[in-house]
Amino acid sequence: MKRFNRKRRLALSALLALVVAVSGAAFTAANTFSAGGGNAGDGNAAISGFDITGVTYALQASDPTYLGSVSFTVTPAASDVRAKVNAASTTYVTCTPTTSSTTKTCAFAASTQTVLGADNLRVIAGS
Repeated sequence: MKRFNRKRRLALSALLALVVAVSGAAFTAANTFSAGGGNAGDGNAAISGFDITGVTYALQASDPTYLGSVSFTVTPAASDVRAKVNAASTTYVTCTPTTSSTTKTCAFAASTQTVLGADNLRVIAGS
């Protein structure tokens, strides 16, 4: 009786292996491609920063205890520039071009940035 059970188990195992193999082949056979193939790629390039020079600060005309703006030159030219002057702040102001594409001015809203609170100029730029 034991011999019959071993043969039966062996036959069932072989049948199960065959079913799994056929099922796997059925799933992998479903891919089709056009004649052109495709493209794939991988690459890298160093990210270089910007040079910030000629930094100047302007006080607000109505109350000189507040900053009105900060201006500087960004080299090379950047299309998106934002700045803050307080290290603890999470709010950046958007800077706009002035006389050239490399000179930017970042204006602070009235009575928002005190001169006393200005402790660190941080500029984030992208092009």
